[in-house]
Amino acid sequence: MILSIDLRLGNTVHFAGNDWKVDSLEYPNIVKLRHAIHSNCVIEQTDVYVQPIPISDESLKARGFDVFKKKSFGDFYKLTHFGFSKKIWWVPGMYFVVKKYGKYYMHRYGEKGGDRHKHFKLAEVSYIHEIENIYYALENSGIPKKKLGKKWNF
Repeated sequence: MILSIDLRLGNTVHFAGNDWKVDSLEYPNIVKLRHAIHSNCVIEQTDVYVQPIPISDESLKARGFDVFKKKSFGDFYKLTHFGFSKKIWWVPGMYFVVKKYGKYYMHRYGEKGGDRHKHFKLAEVSYIHEIENIYYALENSGIPKKKLGKKWNF
């Protein structure tokens, strides 16, 4: 279960075997969900039945993170909406998730125009909505979806 107070509009959650986007929040515990694929399907639910999506290799890849470096202790996943090739593994302002000994940590490379070699550990994360909330807090937008062909799929 995830409390509605931990959610924001646009978060991805799991309910009844499917991924849903949070469409609206009515505190203390009512969440309006929009189906992630069939956007015309909207339901209202109490937060008791809404589940967070655990971070895994598959859930990261589905949200635009690709493995760009493998280490003996774990993997590095970069957010690929920057549109750079896999050969470029750092970009100032780039977000990435490190899987280290079974735990996940969200990082960001130095501020734009700052030291591009320095990166900052933002937080230990366990669920997809935590990554979405950190990204939103810093960028004031949701995580863009993967680039499909020559167009962005938002």
